[in-house]
Amino acid sequence: MSRFKTLPLALMLAVTATAPALADARRPSLQEQEAQALARLSLPDLRNYFEARRQIERRGSDLRLAQLRNLEDCLQRTRQRTSADGCLEQARVQRERDRAQWMRDLVALRQRYQLPAFDDR
Repeated sequence: MSRFKTLPLALMLAVTATAPALADARRPSLQEQEAQALARLSLPDLRNYFEARRQIERRGSDLRLAQLRNLEDCLQRTRQRTSADGCLEQARVQRERDRAQWMRDLVALRQRYQLPAFDDR
């Protein structure tokens, strides 16, 4: 008998747990929103957007290669573990800074072309 009393509670919990997912399913996905926004751009704007994206990606790639060279140089100058730890920590901090700047550049570009913001669901 107690098993049947818990069934409505279990059903209610299941419905409550799936309600947010059902609400999200009705909203267009970020990919759909982005596709719609890109389709609205004129051809020159679309070309300019992707050229700017390529520039951001090249700049990021150049920074990562420079970081790798700097880490290698730092590690070659030192032969002690404590100094190597410092080299690795310095590289980690710089990677985080560069990644944050890359994200700011990308967000600014997306705003300029009125593309949807990154989804943080």
